[in-house]
Amino acid sequence: MTYTDTFMEIHTSSRNCFRRCRRKWYLRDVERLQPVGATSFPLWFGTGFHWALENLHGDLLFDDPKEAFTVYYNAFDEKELPPDAEESVDLAFGMLDHYLNYWLKRRGGEYKTLYVDGEAQTEVDFTLTLPALSEELGIEIIYKGTFDRVVEDSDGNIWIEDYKTASSIDTSKLETDPQISMYKWAAESWYGMPIEGVLYTQFKKKVPKEPRILKSGKLSTAKNQATTYALYKEELDRRFPDGNYSEKHREVLGYLAQKETPEGDPFIRRDRVWRNVAQAKSEYKHLCQEVRDMKLTMEKHRTYPNPTRDCSWDCDFRTLCIAMDDGSDADHLVDTMFEDRPPRDERPWKLKVQQLKEEYSG
Repeated sequence: MTYTDTFMEIHTSSRNCFRRCRRKWYLRDVERLQPVGATSFPLWFGTGFHWALENLHGDLLFDDPKEAFTVYYNAFDEKELPPDAEESVDLAFGMLDHYLNYWLKRRGGEYKTLYVDGEAQTEVDFTLTLPALSEELGIEIIYKGTFDRVVEDSDGNIWIEDYKTASSIDTSKLETDPQISMYKWAAESWYGMPIEGVLYTQFKKKVPKEPRILKSGKLSTAKNQATTYALYKEELDRRFPDGNYSEKHREVLGYLAQKETPEGDPFIRRDRVWRNVAQAKSEYKHLCQEVRDMKLTMEKHRTYPNPTRDCSWDCDFRTLCIAMDDGSDADHLVDTMFEDRPPRDERPWKLKVQQLKEEYSG
């Protein structure tokens, strides 16, 4: 978020932070502070994974998305990398292999990347003006965001695909997720065409394992293996090319098949989430109400905290927040523990990767 006396730039992340805690929102999005040398592993990993998928589904610069993730990794100096970054390369490679070589082959044909004026619609940065709200508040209001991918299905319907990497797959929030409603409103405003809804694609941060081999050399018939139908069948076909599997092996194969659906498997799931016109309009109204509150919060300095049990792991400003309330020298903490958060487009890795893009395309 960017704010001046005449200008206000809103992002989905700033809206989420504002709802969570106004003090955190003010420090993060208005003062634009971040801990010195801070690199969040989940954010770092997710950004690199998005970059690899952008290459896979857009105008490919690399033959393999794993190469794209490697370039992303190498765009950081060693001191800029989060802990465990090196080990995460193997995790990313395994997740990308499963997605490209197994998951997509079973489910990838229905959706194709949308092209507009010859440009693949991947990682689309959009900027929308809010003229009515701008006139009401007396400052220019714009809403900015990014569509991970825009796709067309086999019936010609347009969807916004949103990628998430997480420790577990969660579908319970999809019907009420405000970001999904906002994407429909924003995409229809940006493209000037109807948008069916959002493809919510979740990648579990875990790699399917090869089928378990017993000490005897036989293929395990345990059903609690962290493998997939495709991997187990590959191993069966290698061992029994005539298809003469044992009954127990068939039971395991059937069990693993039951865990596969059109939406996904235990490692990747893609849900189609519809939104109607009324829901999109309602979310736009919610956005306007939040912007009004943001402006009032800044003008009246109503930046009170909202402490919860999640603060210990979910807030980079916890120590500073405590100091602001217990009489400690909070200004000293700001000077010694925090630095200015750079704009998104000026982050060093993006500049390095953009330079590489130009070298490849040239």
